[in-house]
Amino acid sequence: MSILILFSVLVGGRILYLRFKQGINAVSVVRNKGIQRILGIMVITIINLWVAILLVYILHPEIDFLSFPLNLVLLNSLPCKIFGISIICLGLAIYIAAWFALRNTWRIGQDYKHKSDLITNGIYKISRNPMYLFYNLYFVGSFFVNGALVFLILAVLLITNLHYLIIQEEKSLYMTYGIFWEKYSQRTGRYLTWNRLLPMKSTIGED
Repeated sequence: MSILILFSVLVGGRILYLRFKQGINAVSVVRNKGIQRILGIMVITIINLWVAILLVYILHPEIDFLSFPLNLVLLNSLPCKIFGISIICLGLAIYIAAWFALRNTWRIGQDYKHKSDLITNGIYKISRNPMYLFYNLYFVGSFFVNGALVFLILAVLLITNLHYLIIQEEKSLYMTYGIFWEKYSQRTGRYLTWNRLLPMKSTIGED
């Protein structure tokens, strides 16, 4: 719950800052086109549904408002909860790193009106989509913490929608940045660049 509040403050604060200090509307999902717009709206819908269910679980645990099998508890152990909290915290750290790397280019959705330089520094040296990676880790982590089937279903739906949304956005990025995007995508993984996280792996057997 604390991480959810912190995340909401970060997002809301950045939206307000860009809107009133920079004159930029950072929420661009509804301005996207075609399948990209549909996927973006679906992602927002899943996130809002997840937040609503999570709040009821936290604030009113005595209410059994979901019918079987959605309320079926698949995981309920301390190690699972610790693992879930750990990857949620990792995801938040990744999100904050991306938040600082993007600065005024941060958007919810893809902004076609304000073209900026391609961000490849900081956390973007390791992941092409660190913010989407945060959502994946957050949703998976929330399932391990709560253990209910409904959170697993929402996690799968979100990760699937985000994956196809990323593919659509990367097509647009290639159209915008051309060879610069192509070179960047060749050296940086869509989610993680393992040879940068594990640099020793590439040196094994070279002696």
